[in-house]
Amino acid sequence: MARRRFTEDEENAIRSRIVEAARRQIEADGLAALKARALAEGLGMATGKIYSYFADLDAVVVAVNSQTLARLDATIVAALPDRNEAPPREVLVGLALAYHRFAVDNVHLWSALFERASVTMRAPTAGWHLDEHLRLMGYITGALQRLSPTMGEADAWRHARTLLAAVHGIVSTALAGFFVAVPRDQVADELAFLVTRVCDGLQHARVG
Repeated sequence: MARRRFTEDEENAIRSRIVEAARRQIEADGLAALKARALAEGLGMATGKIYSYFADLDAVVVAVNSQTLARLDATIVAALPDRNEAPPREVLVGLALAYHRFAVDNVHLWSALFERASVTMRAPTAGWHLDEHLRLMGYITGALQRLSPTMGEADAWRHARTLLAAVHGIVSTALAGFFVAVPRDQVADELAFLVTRVCDGLQHARVG
């Protein structure tokens, strides 16, 4: 007797179960703890079943990271509902602080966005996933161009990358506990200081 084929809704439900189980594992123990065999056992399925729905474990991680980026975006939108009208300096500081809070509250899921960077580039869906990574950059470039209206798009993206890299570096080294890191209870103040000084420099350069 032929085995019944799953409907599209059933297939999607199984994919969602796999992604949700992987998300819980990463959230609890970090990306390094995610193993296909343990993931399958927890779901009551054979390991090969996972690969019927995802090309490899990296593809599962991409799906989890996609959810994490959506949550980060929702955090930013909630923290800065008037980000397109508020003073750009306040928006940029607010973005840095929202990024920091999200990282602290979701440390393993946030870290998974960066721990296996090559995953994003190898994934068959790399185009849309890269767009998700770049959404935060769009918020930054928009604020930078409002801060300095004569700034071209290429310069805005270059400055946005530099600013995000600096903010990420402060946050990641603090959470990792590196000896050169900013103490955790001072990170928010130092982020505000950094972003404010960058804004001062950009405005001074415009005046000059």
